[in-house]
Amino acid sequence: MRELDIFQPELQYAQAQGSVSQAIYQLRQQEDALRKQIATRIRELCSPRHVPNDVFQVPAIPRTLSGKVLEVPVKRLLMGAPVEQVASRDSLANPEALDWFAEFALDRQESNA
Repeated sequence: MRELDIFQPELQYAQAQGSVSQAIYQLRQQEDALRKQIATRIRELCSPRHVPNDVFQVPAIPRTLSGKVLEVPVKRLLMGAPVEQVASRDSLANPEALDWFAEFALDRQESNA
């Protein structure tokens, strides 16, 4: 599980105090609590059918030069399409965000194999 950047100061403090395993345990508890809060909020604002199975922290959401979110290209990446076929890098405001999703998709495919 990837550590959330917002918890880095707590982890650094715990490392200085010598209780790294306790800090990791606490971080995972905080991550689980945050995931539950997200699911609860979606359930309240939308409906239970909109609650995702998984919630992941991402560094950035891929956007076009005009600011639109690339929902369909990201979905295609997660379904196994090559990054070159889902979007033109020249049309993106932050192409590195799409690269992150491509790597994430490969990691998920490898872990499910």
